[in-house]
Amino acid sequence: MTEALDRGTGTLAAAAVTLFVGAAGAGLLSYPYAVLNQGIALNVGLTVLVAILMVYSDLIIVQTAYNNRRLLYMYTYEELVLRVLGPKTYLFAVATIIIGCFGTLTGFLIIVGDYGQPLLANVCPPSDSTTCTVVASRAFVVLVFAVAVVLPLSHFNRIHSLKWGSALAAATVLAVCGVVLQRGIQNVDGSRVAGPVEMISPGINVFLGIPISVFSIGNQMQLLPAFLELPREKQRRFHLAVLGAVGTCMLCMSSRAVLDT
Repeated sequence: MTEALDRGTGTLAAAAVTLFVGAAGAGLLSYPYAVLNQGIALNVGLTVLVAILMVYSDLIIVQTAYNNRRLLYMYTYEELVLRVLGPKTYLFAVATIIIGCFGTLTGFLIIVGDYGQPLLANVCPPSDSTTCTVVASRAFVVLVFAVAVVLPLSHFNRIHSLKWGSALAAATVLAVCGVVLQRGIQNVDGSRVAGPVEMISPGINVFLGIPISVFSIGNQMQLLPAFLELPREKQRRFHLAVLGAVGTCMLCMSSRAVLDT
């Protein structure tokens, strides 16, 4: 593994895109829910705080992994936990990762079904035939996406192999941010379709948006593979990729909180 640290072929730009995509995504779609429960000021403040803590923790994780590189074989987040914190903490970390990934993937599949089913229903109306009834169903959309997209991509051994898919995903998220900014600037008079949103929402519902704020900027699972695949000279500037990814994600989330709630 020490030798692998010198043979990386990745780029800082690809690493930043990977980290950005790992943080953004479904969180961008669910952020208005967090804002409605927290209020604009509290949500933006929490987003900035989480972003700062995320950058700090990312850099600590990378430095810890580099300092313990001779103990690592797979160079993953969970292996680092095992080598540094022991087997009990490792089991706890793996359990939280499995639960987190299950929730994240379920969220993505729900989104795919929400957007894909109406699209196919317009192309092939269920009333036309039995075949269209099956093809335009939510279950069929999710099944095809899982088998044709998720399963093949999961067989890649290197994060760098997914650079074009990550770039497309990042471009899509940034496009959503651009649309949000454009519509928000056009409605600077303060009128909102859903009514006014409080600056700080009182009550216990404030806590309902905290998991969204936290997980919408998290990227620890992609951190070490992205770092490993950089050449040694670029690993010294990895903090730039972390800052770029987390900073861009923070701006996207905050802009949606302010302009599109």
